[in-house]
Amino acid sequence: MAVESITTKPYEGQKPGTSGLRKRVKVFEQENYTENFVQSILDAIPGGASGATLVVGGDGRYFSQPAVQKIIRLAAGNGVKKLIIGQNGILSTPAASHVIRLRKATGGILLTASHNPGGPDADFGIKYNMSNGGPAPESVTNAIFKLTSEIKEYKVVQGDDVDVSKVGTTSFGPLEVEVIDSVKDYVEYLSEIFDFQLIRDFLAAGQFTVRFDGLNGVTGPYARALFVERFGLDDKAVQNCVPKPDFGGAHPDPNLTYAKTLVDAVEKENLSFGAASDGDGDRNMILGKNAFVNPSDSVAIIADWAQKAIPYFAKGGIHGLARSMPTSGAIDRVAKAHNYEVFEVPTGWKFFGNLMDAGRLSICGEESFGTGSDHIREKDGLWAVVAWLSIMAAANKEKPGTSVSDVLQSHYAKYGRNFFSRYDYEEVDSDGAKKMMEHLRTRFADSSFAGSKLGDFTVAKADDFSYTDPIDKSVSKNQGLYVLFSDGSRVIFRLSGTGSAGATIRLYVEKYTQDASEYSADVQQALKPLIDVALQLSELEKFTGRSKPTVITTMRAVLIRDNIGPSSALYIGDAPTPRLTDAPESVLVKVKAFGLNRMDLLQREGKYPIPPGASPILGVEFSGHIAETGGQVKDLAVGEPVFGLATGGAYAEYVRVPAAMVLKKPEPISWVQGASMPEAFLTAFQALHVLGTLQPGEDVLVHAGASGVGLAAIQLAKAHGARHVYVTAGSPEKIAFCKELGATDGFNYKEGSWKDALMKATDGNGVDVIMDFIGAPYFHDNLASLKRDGRLTMQGFMGGTKVQEVNLATLLAKRLRIEGSTLRSRSLAYQSKLVQDFFHSGGLESIVRGVEGNGSGGTRLVVHDVFDWKDIAKAHDMMQANKNTGKIVATIS
Repeated sequence: MAVESITTKPYEGQKPGTSGLRKRVKVFEQENYTENFVQSILDAIPGGASGATLVVGGDGRYFSQPAVQKIIRLAAGNGVKKLIIGQNGILSTPAASHVIRLRKATGGILLTASHNPGGPDADFGIKYNMSNGGPAPESVTNAIFKLTSEIKEYKVVQGDDVDVSKVGTTSFGPLEVEVIDSVKDYVEYLSEIFDFQLIRDFLAAGQFTVRFDGLNGVTGPYARALFVERFGLDDKAVQNCVPKPDFGGAHPDPNLTYAKTLVDAVEKENLSFGAASDGDGDRNMILGKNAFVNPSDSVAIIADWAQKAIPYFAKGGIHGLARSMPTSGAIDRVAKAHNYEVFEVPTGWKFFGNLMDAGRLSICGEESFGTGSDHIREKDGLWAVVAWLSIMAAANKEKPGTSVSDVLQSHYAKYGRNFFSRYDYEEVDSDGAKKMMEHLRTRFADSSFAGSKLGDFTVAKADDFSYTDPIDKSVSKNQGLYVLFSDGSRVIFRLSGTGSAGATIRLYVEKYTQDASEYSADVQQALKPLIDVALQLSELEKFTGRSKPTVITTMRAVLIRDNIGPSSALYIGDAPTPRLTDAPESVLVKVKAFGLNRMDLLQREGKYPIPPGASPILGVEFSGHIAETGGQVKDLAVGEPVFGLATGGAYAEYVRVPAAMVLKKPEPISWVQGASMPEAFLTAFQALHVLGTLQPGEDVLVHAGASGVGLAAIQLAKAHGARHVYVTAGSPEKIAFCKELGATDGFNYKEGSWKDALMKATDGNGVDVIMDFIGAPYFHDNLASLKRDGRLTMQGFMGGTKVQEVNLATLLAKRLRIEGSTLRSRSLAYQSKLVQDFFHSGGLESIVRGVEGNGSGGTRLVVHDVFDWKDIAKAHDMMQANKNTGKIVATIS
């Protein structure tokens, strides 16, 4: 098999970033594009490619198989002695690093674009790792780039494709090709680092439930080997664990937005622990019951527990800690407490390598969900996950029942809390992004900038981060613009060099506190003053046209501890912010107020099934400002005040709803009044008109007449020409109030038979339409109280669902119609139409007249009480005790 030299020409832009070369697949598919870059890697290998042993593998994304075959031909053509290839071309980045070190290879060619999407129209990537298992340093990547700009030919050996699906050794001309089990060596190595038996015994008790999400990336087989085969869990412990070339059409990035199926599973299934990794397995996300572990906190907690919970460190000790510059200073405080050396390095895992090789670094991490140690020279997602399981096993051995949230709170109590968040503005115009950075550099260069006031903050220092490696003294400049304020707060601006289209601006914001009363504060609220300063200083919107980041990962919401419970289980915590990427006809509303409904109580108690696709967060009605609009929304603009109906999720800072389910809020209507309207009036409108087909001159009975829906129904029935409107209620005061709003008469269900009182009031005739929320206890009396051709509409079953001995003959004899429906069970199209039909047919105008006339001249909005959402438990208690006449509303503070 002869070596051939193929003439080629350079391609512009083959410059490796912090994690290799990443471009669209279609770019790599260009003639000679991949060959040029791989040839340049081989030419840049220190010591040369001839006689080298290289490890090859990747995350299995689209174009991996053709790329593996190209590398085999190029390796043979350049005198490489041996390739060690993961089965099917699969090797996680951490596993590849381990194999390079284990087999004492010259280096490795990794086929991955990490957490970037995969598929024919998405991303591919190639990077080179050195003999220490770590990413190539800048001296090598610069050499690769220089070679790509000068290349005139590449060398190959032609031949049939090598079958990389079978473990074993074969030859390709002079080249030895060994295909290895992708999983075995790595899992065995982890078993030497951690106490697998401790973890297995802890999980075997069944009290601590676990779910790992592979996001259809490379870690699926590794996770199954760990969680199912080694830790003894069943198959439910892993999800999305079959690697797919396009990652199942999803974004393999382990954060609260892109790992939503895991976040939902932890919430809905009441799991103790959730974890995810990215496309190539080097990143991780850790969740607990009602807890999200910020990556900056995660590495700090691992460092704090390492010698106590992880045998590798208990035996070998800890030689130092490190973090990337944008990562919060939480790990610095652990280092100080334990007297460990700590380093601040530029973004890019390669900067940790020299420190590890010199024996000065053991544990390190990045805010971008990367965590690792000196066991390899890459960040390692599954290592971090198993580290957390080790911590939880050790913590529960000390104190049974310890949760992830408990570990977090204990850490804050010991070290204080670093509030930290990152905001990504993805694929912005590159020129605009560069101009923004130049604008900041100009501001920083002004001698008066240091010491100046920005809002309530005083600038202590502003600069472009530069790093001098303490081992080889190499200098890395222009690693990120930062402003350090006098109170220790920081804002940082970086341009990402790893995106394959456009630029990504990353904004980092950090604040530290030792005030225990602030530890449970919402991250976004705590950081808001700093965020405002950063946006004003950078003029980001002016330069990029972006008013919002691509990923806003968290918001505050009312959550239910353990997902089911009494009112005391309600608390305000962090939840994923809804996104509009897959909802072009929807809007994102920043909520000002939300209304309470009976279904909220039932859902909290686990007695109300959530419609498919609906948010598990409570709440179906709200008022607020438009925060963002989908691409197909034309009639609503950011900042407009609105109110509307949702299928769920209104007990939160942000709610996503179809644009057709919101209406612009007229000026006279307050936020509280706006939030009190939708569910009550639309439920009543549906019950009376859509289901009950109420006609002018007919008689109506409304059960629970003093409820929000009941009061709306009284007014709607009268406005539609009902002759008599009767109600049931639980006190003379409630009945009197119903009469004020137009009820003809009312019957106290606590004093005798309401049915007998109704029949007496109607001279034995009964009524044409009954609106019922009670169910079984009233069913027989409801049938007896209806006239011939009467209609019974059922909106709830507060009294129960099972009726004994129903005589169906009554339905035939009286030609009765019974129909049940809740708004939330209806389709979005149905609900949207109902919103528009009611409010655009005079309903809203009547409400506005009523508000302007203080209850006269139009429909009256009745709000019984208003609570700050911090007192949501008290609001639920009031509704549960039936103490309200009208709506209960909560406002978001």
